Amino acid sequence: MQQSAARNTIVAVFASTGRWLAISTGAVTAILLFGMFAIVILGVVFRYVIQAPLQWTEEMARFLMLWSGFIGMNVAMYHRQHLAIDSLLVILPGWLTRILGYICDVLILYFLIILINRGYAMTTRTMMQASSMEFSMYWIYMAVPLGALLTLIQHVLQILCKLIQPPAAQAAASA
Repeated sequence: MQQSAARNTIVAVFASTGRWLAISTGAVTAILLFGMFAIVILGVVFRYVIQAPLQWTEEMARFLMLWSGFIGMNVAMYHRQHLAIDSLLVILPGWLTRILGYICDVLILYFLIILINRGYAMTTRTMMQASSMEFSMYWIYMAVPLGALLTLIQHVLQILCKLIQPPAAQAAASA
C-alpha cells in the first residue's frame, strides 16, 4: 500500500512538472505568436497604407514564427498532439501496443538528442548576422536546441510516468 502511495506521489510530481512546463512554454509561445501577428499587421500598414515599408518586419515575423514553432512543440508533446498513425495499434493486443509505444518513445528521444546536438552545433558555429537587423543569427538558431531540450524534458517526464504507473492505472487515468 505504501509503495502504491509513493508511486502515485512520484507520478503526480512528474505530471505536475510536465504541466507547469507546458503552461509556461505555452504562454511564451502565445506571446511570440501575438508579437508575430502584430509585426505582420504593422508591416502591412506601413507598406500599403502609409507607403513607407519597414525593412525589418518580414524578417522578424519569420524569426518569431521559428521560435514559436520550436518552443511550442513541447506543448504539443505534453498534450500528445503530434502526428501519429495509430490505425495499426487499434487491432494489436495491449501488450504489443505497449511495446511499440516504448519503441516509439526511444526513437523520439533519439531524434530529440540528435536535434539538440546538431542544433547546438549549428548555433555555436554561425557567424551570420540578420540581414535587416543588427544581431547575430545565434539568437535565432538557439530556438532549435532549446525547443528540442524542452521537448526532451517533457517526453522524459511522460515516459517516467508511464514506466512508474502500472498499465491498469494508465488506462484509468487516460479514460
